[in-house]
Amino acid sequence: MKRPFLCMGALFVLGELAYRLLEENVIYSIATVITGIIICKLSSKSTPIGRNDLLLFLCLCLGALWALGYYAEGTSEELENAKDCSISLLRTVYVTPSGTLRDMESKMLLKGDFWDAECLDTVEPGTYLYVKAKVKGIEGKTNPGCFDMEQYYAGKGVTLCLDVETYSTLEKPRNYLVNSLYHIKCWLAERLEIAFHQVGEDDAAILKTMILGDRSDLGSETKILYQRSGIIHILAISGLHVALLARALEWLLARLRLRKNAAIIIVMLFAVLYGVMTGFSDATLRAVLMLIIVKVAFLLGRSPDLPTCMIEALLIMVVKNPDSLFSTGMLMSYMAVMGVITGEMLIHLILDRRSFKFLKKKKKGRVKALVEGLVISASINVWMLPLIMRTYYEVPIFSLLLNLIIVPLLTIVIVLGLLAALLGDYGFALAWACHLILKFYELACTAFISIPGTIIITGHIELWQMLLLYLLLGAATVCIDLLLRRRKPDIVAWFEKRGVKYWRAPVLAGIFALYLVISGLGIAGVKLYNYLSSEIVFLDVGQGDGSFIKSYGKCYIVDSGSTSNDSVGKYILIPALKYYGVSRVDCIFISHTDLDHINGVEYLLETQKLYGIKVENVAVARGTDIDENYSRLISKLGDTQLVELGAGDVVEDTFYILYPTGTNTSSAAEKPTTAGSGESTGNQTSAESGKSTGNQTSIESGKATGNPTNAESGESTGNQTSTESGKATGNPISAESGNVQETLQHSGNDYSLVMDYRSDSVEILYTGDISSDVEPYIINAMSSPDFIAWSAMHKSEYRLLKCPHHGSRYSSSTQLLQCYQPDITIISCGRHNH
Repeated sequence: MKRPFLCMGALFVLGELAYRLLEENVIYSIATVITGIIICKLSSKSTPIGRNDLLLFLCLCLGALWALGYYAEGTSEELENAKDCSISLLRTVYVTPSGTLRDMESKMLLKGDFWDAECLDTVEPGTYLYVKAKVKGIEGKTNPGCFDMEQYYAGKGVTLCLDVETYSTLEKPRNYLVNSLYHIKCWLAERLEIAFHQVGEDDAAILKTMILGDRSDLGSETKILYQRSGIIHILAISGLHVALLARALEWLLARLRLRKNAAIIIVMLFAVLYGVMTGFSDATLRAVLMLIIVKVAFLLGRSPDLPTCMIEALLIMVVKNPDSLFSTGMLMSYMAVMGVITGEMLIHLILDRRSFKFLKKKKKGRVKALVEGLVISASINVWMLPLIMRTYYEVPIFSLLLNLIIVPLLTIVIVLGLLAALLGDYGFALAWACHLILKFYELACTAFISIPGTIIITGHIELWQMLLLYLLLGAATVCIDLLLRRRKPDIVAWFEKRGVKYWRAPVLAGIFALYLVISGLGIAGVKLYNYLSSEIVFLDVGQGDGSFIKSYGKCYIVDSGSTSNDSVGKYILIPALKYYGVSRVDCIFISHTDLDHINGVEYLLETQKLYGIKVENVAVARGTDIDENYSRLISKLGDTQLVELGAGDVVEDTFYILYPTGTNTSSAAEKPTTAGSGESTGNQTSAESGKSTGNQTSIESGKATGNPTNAESGESTGNQTSTESGKATGNPISAESGNVQETLQHSGNDYSLVMDYRSDSVEILYTGDISSDVEPYIINAMSSPDFIAWSAMHKSEYRLLKCPHHGSRYSSSTQLLQCYQPDITIISCGRHNH
């Protein structure tokens, strides 16, 4: 059996994975076991009941038993009870290098939340704290596409959180090594800020991320720009960074004429200390473990084998924490290694010594390095593709070309950054040179994402789709390896018969054409899968409103804002849109311009180019006063068309506008009639003919056939109220409720855009923040012949009510509920605010 440690380690990991998947999806668990059995048979050439087969199968069972023991141990019963009772505990905890807290009684790792944010600056890794805290669970994601904090911390072995009220630092005991490394890290960060204070704080933040793993000052726009361009990996401390620093140290020790074995030991110690200093992320831990395994092999006089090193490192990580198998950082790191293994396999089998004999000696080395780098980079991109779609919901198609420019300069950036940090104020020239390279990175990424078609928003990829794609890639790789090893002379002879002297280029091109076809089918399949799906999503935005409708390539957003979450656009709305593969929003309907309905919309409008999501139209209630919020919204429209809608308008034959009623130039709207009167104040439709005489609004290609508003002047081009300086010149609408006559201004809750949405299966009444004073208008509009005729042509199975004003007691009157009779009512409000 070849590579026994590789096979045994892989089966142990599969055993752990099978047990972990058992409680989530039995089918995936069974498939994992079957995969393990197949590996047992393929790895052993013995008889069907040979000892090698039994040994490998025992490794599979041992992995499952190890996971059983790990999860059976569970969490501390005392901490679990405290979480349920929500009582404060007094505990002694240790601050780990990664910033998590280790409870000294249960030895559990815990996430620490400090009430006073300023306290975080005084909490140092390597110290012990005596805390008074409440235990709580770590909240998972509550919206599609959002960051899953529960899964992230589970990958670190953390399942509970300490909500720290007060704490005190214990002087003794203290881990002086960890604490000293933390102070070195802080010193280097401070020196970077000093060196780059005249160049730019953003450059210092990027270098702190690259070298020290400190992302606290990294700008979100920089992170998004790098991520969308496909070069986010340069910000993570991974094999590239660890290998670079190790080689630099080896070069220095060689110049000092240190013995080779002693130099190897020093390099290993340096790698471990560097990992501790930077917090040992999954990618860093994998890189350090693989480096140590390779160096130990050299010390023992063995040749290191990259696949075996990868499995041994993975084995160590999953023995420590089986949940790390689901850590995105670790999976991406190992898929990158798989890409390197595939690339080296192709180089070994195709690009041998005679590959570049036709070149001159001076050019041969450079061309060979370029071709090998291209092969390995392409292989890495192929293997990381499914994970990128699952993590970011988009694919940068030509990131390979960008990486060929970016990655070679990374060594210079890191070296210049380190030297500038050591020199401080005297490293201005080095800092300026580093700034120029980082500025080039920014310009290259900006130009890259601005080119149409370079980034495809695919939407989320299901687990079965990702596994199928990896199965195809793995099968193709195995077939290529077997074909080249066993049939290489026949391949060469086939090309020579046809007069092709240089066979390597077409073979290599054919291999990557195969990978390109598999990748293209994967991208197209996921894109089509999400394109054809229909979704109605009510987002958890806290105290506010936010929802969107996606149906066969069309997307409509109805409000998006929150007063309890200022970043609702960045962390909730945009990730949800990308999760469902939305790259174009046909219209955003804004009920009214309160912040809890529009601050997410504002962020989306001003970052359309950055995220690659185009908004065609924004619709508001006709005649809405231009207040401060509305003016700010108008200023962020850009090329987006602003449309005003009123009662009787129909949008794309799916939205019927019920309110505001009448025209804004009238002194008062007519008094609403009762539901049974059959009279209507708006444009009526002949129920017999089924033809509407009202306004039909079509939103296509950014053009509205209704009455658009001039966004710059705030004046309407149709028969609407003219507004200046935020004041309405028309008379406000009068609404009568009982014997009380109230005046409704052209802004605020009672001037919300109210509309009815219809699809084949669902009807939704969107009500904004109206109060019961306005609800008679809604009842009247739903009783009009216009609406009745339109409803007759759009039957639905279920009826949903978007509850007015977040479920306020002053809305949702009995009359409205009796008139609409919803099957389901959606209330959007903050936690414990109902």
